[in-house]
Amino acid sequence: MPADRQSGRRGRRFPRIPAPETPFPGAIEDCVAALSHLRRNAAALDIDPARIAVGGDSAGGNLAAVLALLARDGKAPNTAAQLLIYPNTDQAQDSDSFRRFGEGYGLTAREMAWFRGHYLQTEAGQHDWRAAPLTAASLHGIAPAAVILAGYDVLYSEGAAYAARLKDEGTAVVRCWPGQIHGFLSMSAVIPEAVEAAHWLCDAWRDIAP
Repeated sequence: MPADRQSGRRGRRFPRIPAPETPFPGAIEDCVAALSHLRRNAAALDIDPARIAVGGDSAGGNLAAVLALLARDGKAPNTAAQLLIYPNTDQAQDSDSFRRFGEGYGLTAREMAWFRGHYLQTEAGQHDWRAAPLTAASLHGIAPAAVILAGYDVLYSEGAAYAARLKDEGTAVVRCWPGQIHGFLSMSAVIPEAVEAAHWLCDAWRDIAP
């Protein structure tokens, strides 16, 4: 937000801060707060507090994966399931898919480096499991997961590696759409497989968290 932009009511000036406006780990803290609100107000919201799932795609998948780990460790409200759509699970950015699909397939390696630099801001953050859940010591005891991957995705390798660990150390169902790019699930108007993937995710959610 520009430094000279003022709030309409009080004329208070907002400071210039780097994007995103809440660098690591602020986004995680915000997610914990939102999840806590849902749990605390479940009756008023007419939801079952025992069946709350977390989910997201790309960076949202990163946050959902971290929330599930925090919930397992008692540092966030319990979650019934995690729905991860081509999640960002590592910050090394040196995997096979970064080399093969880093340019020309939608999301690029250069863009990922830009996102990482603005979100983490320090090199130390790249090695924090809260930024790179693939580096977590253990996934045992974590909420069951449904994972969608795209074959031509710069994030494919790290997503597949995380999905493999989820299957080995917990409960997970995983499906890859080999001919698709990062972000395809939001392109249902032009990509028929996006509708198929959305239906698969809903069915998988019911199977892992009945």
